[in-house]
Amino acid sequence: FPVTIQYVGMEQIEKDWFILGWSAKWLFSNETMSYFVSSQESIERDDRRILNELWKVMNDATVLIGHNIKGFDVPKITARFIFHQILPPKPLQMIDTLAAVKPLAFSSNKLKYITMYLNLKTKLKTDLQLWKDCEAGDEKSLRYMEKYCVGDTLALEEAFV
Repeated sequence: FPVTIQYVGMEQIEKDWFILGWSAKWLFSNETMSYFVSSQESIERDDRRILNELWKVMNDATVLIGHNIKGFDVPKITARFIFHQILPPKPLQMIDTLAAVKPLAFSSNKLKYITMYLNLKTKLKTDLQLWKDCEAGDEKSLRYMEKYCVGDTLALEEAFV
């Protein structure tokens, strides 16, 4: 099937991206961790505080498990560490659940589909407007996004196990 790739030139970038927040948990623990930017930090696009917290978790971990963690999450996190001049955490082993499901020929390799297909915890709904509202510093949207991310973490663990 034909694939269309669209490149965005530097002059087309209006605002650079930043990380709204993150969620994680230790495997088999009942507690989740999540850190999100405040309303003001979101408006200022300042993710330094939450990245410092993420660095601590990554540096304490032995293995990172995530869906597309090698192709998306870790490269994005690393780019923001570089931006903020945060030294990288210790080298980590990674288990990428996307790489694990690709050879299985599911109709979709998205975590949301896999969890639905296996009748596991499902992810909350998000849309472009939610992302825009979060970037604008809307407190209610940021809290919903945090709830979404925690649910995503729980769904990932259930799918992994």
